Amino acid sequence: MPSTPARRRTAAAAVSIVLSTVLVLAGCSSSSDDPPAASDRSSTTTTTPARAATDPLTTEAVAGTTKNTKVLEALQAWGPYVQQQGNAVAIDVKRFTDAVRAGDIELAKELYPVSRQAWSRIEPLVPLIADIGDVVAVRPPSGADPAVDPELTGWHQLEWDLWVAGDVSGSKATADQLDEEVAKLAAAVNNYLPTPLAMTEGNAQLMAWAARDAPTGDAQPFSHTDVWDLAARLDAANAARQMARGAVGDADPDLAARIDTGFEKAIKAIEPYRTAEGWMLYDQVTEAQRAELEQHFAALADDLAKVAGALELT
Repeated sequence: MPSTPARRRTAAAAVSIVLSTVLVLAGCSSSSDDPPAASDRSSTTTTTPARAATDPLTTEAVAGTTKNTKVLEALQAWGPYVQQQGNAVAIDVKRFTDAVRAGDIELAKELYPVSRQAWSRIEPLVPLIADIGDVVAVRPPSGADPAVDPELTGWHQLEWDLWVAGDVSGSKATADQLDEEVAKLAAAVNNYLPTPLAMTEGNAQLMAWAARDAPTGDAQPFSHTDVWDLAARLDAANAARQMARGAVGDADPDLAARIDTGFEKAIKAIEPYRTAEGWMLYDQVTEAQRAELEQHFAALADDLAKVAGALELT
């Protein structure tokens, strides 16, 4: 059923809101407002490689605090950012699922990637905030078909309904369940107390997941809206980078400079895929272009994984 002009304006407005925040920091200088202080610490800090993309964060793994005042200042800025994104998830998903329940396939397709933006920005933190099952965003198996694969659920079931089946007449239960699950996140996020390790490890994992997903296109196999997710992760990681720039610059100036340069390169690499509607479909991005994105994301993931060690967070 074609959408009415009013519905089209609603979708366009939602897209505009997301695009005003995605990569909003791209135009900012990569350097801190205050130059990093000189430090006696060696700038060759090393630690383990970036956390594996399949290794979820746990409360125990990111417990602890620090006396580093600049890290604590970064947390004071980062906590409200996480809360903002967590609350936005439920609002954005409800717009999308309302379109699904109304049977408006065109509008639902427009709102599908929009509904995932806030989620993608804080996804590594979700297990720390609320008990949300895989029903929300379990990765679809390669070549998944709901007719034979009952594990396709949540967003990806609706993705299949919209782009493959072209029929959402039986999608209400899935839409309702998605609403219920993300509402748990919104209800819990305002009580979430972030830790320094949650910020640093979550940030590294954002880029590790981006590096994992960039070459394949498997993350959004039916809609090909992968760049939306990749851009949201890059946006969130860059926001956290700026918040913690002073602390990292004091601890390891060389590492801070590499991370700054890494974000500049990654943002420059993804920017050509921006369109008036949001982002280019991923089946239009060549293997060579995907490999370039993967390279930038992986380099960032490796450097971000060294931040906790540089800051002596345990």
